[in-house]
Amino acid sequence: MDLSILTEDLLRRIMGFADDGAVLIHRVVSHQIRFSGNKIDIGKTWRETSISLMMDKDKKVNILNLSYPGVKNIDEVLEAAKKTLEKSQPRPIYAELPDPPPSYPSIGDKVDKRILDRPDLLADVAKVSIDEALVSGARRVSGAVRGNYVEIYLATSKANTVLSDSYTNVYLDVRAFVDGEDSGHASQLARNIDGLDPERLGREAGETAKLSTKTVSVDPGRYDTVATPNAAAALVNLVGNSASGFYVLMGRSFFRDRLGDDVAYEGLTINDNPHSPLSRIPRSFDDEAMPTRKNTIIKEGRLTTYLHNRFTAKVFDADLTGNAGWIMPSAWHLEVSPGDMSRDELVEELDHGFILNNVTYIRFQNHIKGDFSGVIRDGLFYVENGEIKGAVKGLRFSDNMPRILNNIVGIGKDVENIFHWWIRLDVTTPSLLIKDCGYTKAFGL
Repeated sequence: MDLSILTEDLLRRIMGFADDGAVLIHRVVSHQIRFSGNKIDIGKTWRETSISLMMDKDKKVNILNLSYPGVKNIDEVLEAAKKTLEKSQPRPIYAELPDPPPSYPSIGDKVDKRILDRPDLLADVAKVSIDEALVSGARRVSGAVRGNYVEIYLATSKANTVLSDSYTNVYLDVRAFVDGEDSGHASQLARNIDGLDPERLGREAGETAKLSTKTVSVDPGRYDTVATPNAAAALVNLVGNSASGFYVLMGRSFFRDRLGDDVAYEGLTINDNPHSPLSRIPRSFDDEAMPTRKNTIIKEGRLTTYLHNRFTAKVFDADLTGNAGWIMPSAWHLEVSPGDMSRDELVEELDHGFILNNVTYIRFQNHIKGDFSGVIRDGLFYVENGEIKGAVKGLRFSDNMPRILNNIVGIGKDVENIFHWWIRLDVTTPSLLIKDCGYTKAFGL
C-alpha cells in the first residue's frame, strides 16, 4: 500500500472522534554484516514498518503504536483507542498541536541508494577493517557494518498535506583483540558508504588492542584525562539527554534550573544540528510537523536552551525548537565545536594522567547532581610526562557531569563522527582534555 495514502486515511479515521490528531509511519530497510573470528559470519536484512497514532480530545492525549500488519484490525484498534481516550484524565498541562509553517528547510542529498541496493559493498567495508586490524597487531577482529534506508510519513490535523522524508545512514563498529581483555575499539557513522574510513578504524582498533598488552598498575584516584572521540561522544550524549525539557521536568537532568548559567568550560560549544551532512537522522521536520533547525545547547560554556515539544514549551513559556517527539523532545545530532590542539598536543599536557578510549554502561547515581559511573573498555592508558607507560585494568570511570564540563581545559581540532551500540545519539566531536577525573576500583577486583 502507498504509505502516504495510508497515513492520510488513518488521520481521517482519528479525526472522526478526536479534536486533534497525528499519524507517523516509519519504513526501514536495514542491511547488516557481522564479523567475528576475522571473518564475516552473517549477513541479515530487515524490512520493518511501524505506525504511531496520536489523538487529543478535551485535553486528553492517547498515543499508540502498532506494526504494519496491525492495520488489518484498524477498526478494532481505533475503537479501543477511543474508549481509552474517553476514560483518560485531562493533562494538567496541555497545548494544541502547532500550526505548520509554509515551508521546510532543505538539507541536501540524504540518500545513498547503494546502501539499499548493494549490501555487498558493506561486506567489502568489513573485509578492509578486518585486514587492517590484523596488520596493526590484532589477533581477532569482530564487529558490524549496518546500513539503513528510512522513509517517514507524517500527517497532523493542523497540516493540509502529508509530509514525507527519506535518508540513509551507515555505521561501522570494530573491536580488535590480542589476548583476553586486551581490546581496542573504533566506530564511525556516515550518511553514505564513501564517508566511512574502514582502514583507519581497523588500524585504530588493532593498534589500541596491541598497546593494551603492556599493563601497568595505577591506584584509583583523580587524574587528568584525554577522552578520545569515542569516550567524548559517550559523555556528550549525557549533555544531549539533559537538555531535553522533558528530562528537566522529570528531575532527570543536571541542567535543571541552570538555563542561562555558565555550566561548562568557556571554550565549549555544543550544537544539536540535524542539518549537518554527518547527521544520522537528517530530518527536515519533527514529529509535530515543525521545521527542524540547528540549536546551540551550550555556547562558550553557557546553557542557552532546552529542547522542546509542544508540552515542554508550554511549561517553560518557550519557543518550539524543532525537536518534538510526541512524548518527549530529544536531540538529533550533537556537534562539539573543535578547538586548536592536536591529539598529540593534548596528550603532551598529561604529567600523570590517562587516555580514556571508551566508556560504556553509564549509570547515574543522582541525575540532578550529575553523579555517575561507567565501565571502561577498549583501552585505558596511563601517561607520564606525555608518554604512554601502559594499559591499566580494573578501574571504573566515576565522576560528576557538571564537574567534567567545567574541568575541560583543552579541545582537539580533529573531529570524528561517532555512533555505536552503546550511545543513543550520534556525535561529531574531537578529543577532550579534562582535568581531575575520577577513577574507582571496579567491582569484584
